[in-house]
Amino acid sequence: VTLIYSTLGGLRAVIITDLVQFVLAMVMAIVVAWLAVEAAGGLQAMWLTLETEYPSTGDQPYLSADQISSFVPSFETGIVGALGIPFSAFVLTLGFMWWTNGTVDGSGFIAQRLYSARDGTEAERGALWYAVAHFLIRSWPWAIAGVAALVLYPRAEVAGWAQTFSDCANSGQFCTAAVQHCLEHRYSCEIDAYSLLVREELVLPDGSLQVLFTEDRERGYPALIRDVLPVGLLGLALASLMAAFMSTVSTHINWGASYIANDFYKRFLNPNAGDRTLTWVSRIATLFIALLSAWVATQIESIGAMWELYGGMMAGLGLPHLMRWLWWRANAWTEISGMLVGLGLATGNFLVGQGGGFPDGQVSLLPSSMATHPIHVICWISLASGITSIVVTLLTRPVSDERLRAFASRVQPMGFWKGHNAGFDSERGLLESIFWWLMGTVGIYAGMFGIGFLLRLQTLTGIVLLSVSAAVITTTIIGLGRIDKVRGA
Repeated sequence: VTLIYSTLGGLRAVIITDLVQFVLAMVMAIVVAWLAVEAAGGLQAMWLTLETEYPSTGDQPYLSADQISSFVPSFETGIVGALGIPFSAFVLTLGFMWWTNGTVDGSGFIAQRLYSARDGTEAERGALWYAVAHFLIRSWPWAIAGVAALVLYPRAEVAGWAQTFSDCANSGQFCTAAVQHCLEHRYSCEIDAYSLLVREELVLPDGSLQVLFTEDRERGYPALIRDVLPVGLLGLALASLMAAFMSTVSTHINWGASYIANDFYKRFLNPNAGDRTLTWVSRIATLFIALLSAWVATQIESIGAMWELYGGMMAGLGLPHLMRWLWWRANAWTEISGMLVGLGLATGNFLVGQGGGFPDGQVSLLPSSMATHPIHVICWISLASGITSIVVTLLTRPVSDERLRAFASRVQPMGFWKGHNAGFDSERGLLESIFWWLMGTVGIYAGMFGIGFLLRLQTLTGIVLLSVSAAVITTTIIGLGRIDKVRGA
């Protein structure tokens, strides 16, 4: 229903449905987190149990309670789990990946929201609200639910059950009635840990088949929903997950359909197409993209692998997207070359990995001396795409002076325009924009960590950080508003 409504109703319909879906998803995420914490005995009991199950001392293959509750990821070697990452990957995430991402300039699906604003001032405030909602509000219910899942389904206990189920599946003499029942009737299994296990079948060198059960922590959230929610709320939670899913899907499908209708069909196939024709083309494109996406989804076996593929593909667009707003020399080939290199490298790496083609000890086609984590791979793709974009830009013809002046007249860009923006003052200078960006970043991070400290029961630190966040964000809104008043005058 949402897909049809957004397809027939246009951009405003997308915004309205997104708002309804966000509220439903957010409310249910908070409810799930609340009930999960209650099932763990409350916040204080949850943190105490976490320290017991994941002690800082001793030789255990899991992150300790201190590492789990820390706002800085663990950089120790030998840690099993998605939270342990190399220090270099952490540094690259903070200093490199954010500006090499394809949406760094607010384009794409984010732009769809901004285009529905009344004017530039409202768009800026909407973008700031998006950052607040996305980081301060939306992330913590899921994070706390994840901690509760670690308490309710301890990793050592789940690993023990994984071995038990593996033994039973390979030899009936190791089976109990409860374990055998779970193997035969998964959805009526009364062993909670079974929900977090994945069954694999391995062919041994002698040709025999061995069954192996392994832990999959990505299943922790669905297990929580099943175990802590009553029947009525369980259905509503599933609906909220579908709402969150459709909120993103509907936006991306509309975004893709607009590219097909305007940038491909109208430009190359039918330059004289009217609004009615383009509307029908976009509707057909919407259906095509939806069906193609559904087929691709059936082929996905790993969320992590798809994240790496998506991150690598988008890595080729970050620098070109910045260059087109800040540098007069950028042209269409700047983006095309970066996009093709990023797409080619990411897709090639993904296909080889899915085929089991990585050499031993490597996480990608890159040697282990260059990449020991997916973030390293994405950053190398960003670097290759960026260098290619710059080289191709310098080797191809620049945009004509007439077109550059027309662009500067309409957009009034900041940056380096070789006099093409003479007489067109930007709304604010590059240094001033960087200042307000830093202010907004400090405000968002202070608020995010402030809520985190409150949830960790460190009340004073949390209140101080939230106060800093409120003051900085308020100052940012006033500062941007002052600039808007000058612009209006």
